[in-house]
Amino acid sequence: PMVLRPVVSVLDEKLKGSLSGFVGALLLRDYDVLVAFTEYNRNVIRLEPPLICQREHVDRFIEALDSLLSRGIVSIVKDFVKSQVR
Repeated sequence: PMVLRPVVSVLDEKLKGSLSGFVGALLLRDYDVLVAFTEYNRNVIRLEPPLICQREHVDRFIEALDSLLSRGIVSIVKDFVKSQVR
């Protein structure tokens, strides 16, 4: 929603692009989906598909990303922090 845009912007500024890192870590931990980041912009998530990428791989990535993002920003950050504390 539009209301969350300023909150996301403030969080991202404070976390210096870490939000995409949280998303990447949770994609790997919860969905076995490997992503990486661009060297010049930590807010860009780069896909790391297998050498032979099939439609099912793309569908799985989209479903995983949708599921993760639907948790919401607060939940994503909280889940990541919990995973680091254990």
